This record gives sequence, structure tokens and C-alpha cells, in this order.
Amino acid sequence: MTLIAPHRNGFKSGTNSYVETQGKTGMDFDIFIAAENESFELKDDEKEIAIIVIEGKGEIEFQGETIKFDRPNWIDCDPTVVHMSPGESVKIRSKTQSRFSIIKTANNEKFKGKIYLPNDIDTEHRGKDQLDDTCYRLVRLAFDDTISPKEAKLVIGEVLNFPGKWSSYPPHHHPQSELYYYELSPGWGYGHGELGEEV
Repeated sequence: MTLIAPHRNGFKSGTNSYVETQGKTGMDFDIFIAAENESFELKDDEKEIAIIVIEGKGEIEFQGETIKFDRPNWIDCDPTVVHMSPGESVKIRSKTQSRFSIIKTANNEKFKGKIYLPNDIDTEHRGKDQLDDTCYRLVRLAFDDTISPKEAKLVIGEVLNFPGKWSSYPPHHHPQSELYYYELSPGWGYGHGELGEEV
């Protein structure tokens, strides 16, 4: 496990990069901060892309349609997620300052991308009534291999952990690479992770 924490003092406007595909995960991971009334476009001919609205309000123009998004905060509201095939493009206009996570991975296959709206997101209550709720958390799945086209490689979701609870139990392993971005509310909170002897 590798801890990457380059932005402890907050994010600057625009792209804040964490991880690139040359690393262990095979994924790029950025946080993008869009100013009020800012527009930006994304396209990559060689990479599959997922964009998660962390918070903000605006419009997404994709595949000839314009979809509005409004997510005041990531705790109470489900995300809007754009899933794009290599070669597809999206234009996003923020009405308020908005924050997005952008995940990319190399993919030679083409597929039809999709926008997942908040009411498309499946929220699973995991760990409820187990071990006195010590591992109770909400898992918000946008898409995985049971939902997205077979050519897609990414699995995208959010896990909402409650104060003092375990994020994942029992300990387990996935053969595919995983990348977790942690955000705390309030921001001065503390999270703890271990992998074997690594903390």
C-alpha cells in the first residue's frame, strides 16, 4: 500500500494530479476544481474515463444530450458519474465552484459511454447488524462489470464510512488494482489504513 498525500493544504483551481498510469495501479487519478461559470472538456483516444461529481452544480454535455447536476455535498447526496469510452468527449459547465474526481485507465476497446444519475446509483448498507455495527458503511456503486459494457475496465463507486467504524470487514483481497481517495468531514478528521505491516 502506498500513501500519496500531495494536497494536504487543499486543492488549487484546475487539475490536481495524484496518480499516473505508470504507477502500480494502472490508473490516472486527478481532482479537478472548476471555478464558478467555468467550462472544460475531456477526451482521450487511448483511455477510458470516469468523472465523479464530488460536489457542485452545473451541466454535462455528452453524446448530444445536456444533463444538469446538483450535488451540494458528498455525504447526503449520491453522485452523478460520467463513464466514457476511449475517443468519446464530454463538456462540463459549472454554475458554482465544483469539484470532480477524474479516473482514467488505458483501454483499447470501444464501448458506448453513459451518464449515471444519482437515482441510478445503488446504495448498499453493508455490515449492518454485524459486530455491533462496527463495520457498517454505505457503498454507493455507480458501475462494475455487471452494469457497464464488457469492454469497460473501470469499477467506480463511493464508500461512506461513519465515525469510528471500520471501512471494510472482513479483510479481503482483489486481484485487480484498487485506488481509494479518502476525504474526511470535518476536514481535520483522521483515517487509518493498514496492509500487512504497512500503515
